Amino acid sequence: MARSRQLGLRPDEKDNMNLKRIAQLEGRTEQDILRDSLRMYVRSADEQKEFFYMILFLFTNSAQKTLTRIAWAIFGYLLTNSLILVLIIK
Repeated sequence: MARSRQLGLRPDEKDNMNLKRIAQLEGRTEQDILRDSLRMYVRSADEQKEFFYMILFLFTNSAQKTLTRIAWAIFGYLLTNSLILVLIIK
């Protein structure tokens, strides 16, 4: 059996009127409207968080690739200059 508890939320008059209006319009209880609204809010927050982490991952992955390319370029530059220096010394 589902456990429930009262949160003691006190909507202001405008929110209360809107809640009653929507409940009447949709033929549902105010509690159902609030429950669905909370679920939609949580789903939206989760999707935003997932989107943020996806963008962060792409940025991090892209930055990592860029840093790797820079490191290889520096290594290639140093290696080339070292070889030239060795050839000059010999």
